Amino acid sequence: MTTTQPIKAMTDTKEKWLYDALAVIQLNGYSYRNISNWFCICQRNGSECVFCDIKSRIDDAAVRKTIANLKPPQSTSTMLSVPNNMPLALRPIENERDFVTALAIESMVAKENLSTYTSHPSCLVFDRYLYGNGSQDIFTYGKLVSKDGVGIGYVLAYLAYSSETEFVIRLLPQYSVFYAETIKCVENSFPQKNKLTVIANNLNTPLCEALDKNGFVCENEERWQSVLDLSEYVNMEITWQDEVIEVLSESDIDARVTYADIPTGEAITRNMYETLIASEYYNSALDYVVRNAGTNEFIGFITWWIDEDSKTATLEPVACLPEYRRRGIMKRALLFGLNELKRCGLRYAYVSTSIHNEKSQPLYKAVGFHKVGTACQWVKERNV
Repeated sequence: MTTTQPIKAMTDTKEKWLYDALAVIQLNGYSYRNISNWFCICQRNGSECVFCDIKSRIDDAAVRKTIANLKPPQSTSTMLSVPNNMPLALRPIENERDFVTALAIESMVAKENLSTYTSHPSCLVFDRYLYGNGSQDIFTYGKLVSKDGVGIGYVLAYLAYSSETEFVIRLLPQYSVFYAETIKCVENSFPQKNKLTVIANNLNTPLCEALDKNGFVCENEERWQSVLDLSEYVNMEITWQDEVIEVLSESDIDARVTYADIPTGEAITRNMYETLIASEYYNSALDYVVRNAGTNEFIGFITWWIDEDSKTATLEPVACLPEYRRRGIMKRALLFGLNELKRCGLRYAYVSTSIHNEKSQPLYKAVGFHKVGTACQWVKERNV
């Protein structure tokens, strides 16, 4: 049986850009602390915000020395080089730097809400590469939320139907007072839509209150959202039977693509999956397939996405072919993955599924996940 290798660290060659970026940060009155290979956190007047791009592998002294030798950039497209007291605004996610900003925001949200279900940076990656037409769609439905010129959140606005928009909204916890204003910006961005929908967990009180304030109505529960505290999880010994679990290989891609719609209902193409694998973000995935040990027949797949900064992971997706169900195979696969997460020093794991998916929920409960909060669909009908 093949086991996973240690999580691969992301690398970066954009050092010149980073130096310029950090200089801009300091020129705008910010201090900074690098916290990952993806992004850095900046601070001004006691309030933190995300600054976008990937840090290089150099020590602080080298960074400071380089900044000291830099001349102020003549121009910059960073989100920090703007005056204060600007109104809240949505602007398109236009490039890779913007996408990394959204990932950074999601990671910070996860870090501040460890014991309650929240979305995860991996959900953005999954959305970008395996939703709709592929990796470029994010630049049409993704928006960054800025206040006083700094990134405080993001919005994904899907044009579900000709008359309807479904959206996702994330704000950094310290900026939760701006949920109502952000929702209004979303509404103003789609004046022709007569129905807006969003899923919100009741544990996110600021978001639910803002939706209510803006005239949204809480309807049916939509998602079963759950958490597993890995500090309380005890590694399980797994006895494999007629199956083997291995890291996904080139020979597995066709089957992985063929059965991609089992958990999501959405078909994908081989090109979409290969584009995901080729991206730097795939380094955060523990992507497994399960096969019959005797025949090598494809049984199913399971993918964990890891965020090193919040020390969390999310399960997205998991699937088993119908003829292999009710044999305990996917329970063993889940336990195998949880053992790996525990070994890697992660703190929490998350999984979300439809509230109507009554077959999967007992499986998740059996390995230690427990439901948190009530995730309902909120709807606003408009006459346009």
